[in-house]
Amino acid sequence: MPELFPYVCFALAGINLIAWLRNDLNGDAGEDFGEAMSIDRFGRGSDGYKGTQSFHLLLAVIFTGLGVASFLGLQL
Repeated sequence: MPELFPYVCFALAGINLIAWLRNDLNGDAGEDFGEAMSIDRFGRGSDGYKGTQSFHLLLAVIFTGLGVASFLGLQL
């Protein structure tokens, strides 16, 4: 099971990178979360949108780092 960990991390990083790119290219922060979520969370304007982009990018970086560290055999 531990040998699958890096691949799971890279898959999660890829998913978050795609979500980040999709939000960046579409310019619509609420599209991924549905209408109710977009009204509640992103009603504040561009601050919520930038926060979502930062969140997806941060998760992509974290999961990439975990995957690389696991491939190198580092114990975290």
